[in-house]
Amino acid sequence: MSFLSLIPLEYVLIALLAVIVILLIVCVFTIVHAVKLRRIMKNCPSGKLDETIVTYYDKIDNLYQELDDKTKEFAHMEKVLRAGAQKVGLVRYDAFDDISSNLSFSLVILDGMDTGFVLTSIYGRDTSNAYIKPIIKGKSSYTLSEEELTALQNAIENFENKLK
Repeated sequence: MSFLSLIPLEYVLIALLAVIVILLIVCVFTIVHAVKLRRIMKNCPSGKLDETIVTYYDKIDNLYQELDDKTKEFAHMEKVLRAGAQKVGLVRYDAFDDISSNLSFSLVILDGMDTGFVLTSIYGRDTSNAYIKPIIKGKSSYTLSEEELTALQNAIENFENKLK
């Protein structure tokens, strides 16, 4: 007597049918994944997925390097921009009561850290004089006239208003 004769035939058929259904499900999943992989492979220039993945990782690494380079370049450009003349204030006025037409002026030019100079030109009938005074962090070691202070304030405030 064999082992198969002890198991009813219906149970053997049900077990075989269950195995067939499971194998069909596995086949369907395999076909679906193969179709997806084929679509991906169409976009692979070399036709080899592993080479394409390595190529894309290399491209991503290059992009990160370029981003890092651009970030450093941007930081350098920001420093250069701060060092350049950014803020300008000008006040024209009559230095003397007997001379009109606002021919005297005070001109302030500052960088991003409020360092620069004030140039003042005083116009008189017989003479014209020019003075330059340094400005460091918004202050001067020289006494500033009312017009020079106004020009300095205008330079700083006009720049801040443009940023808003």
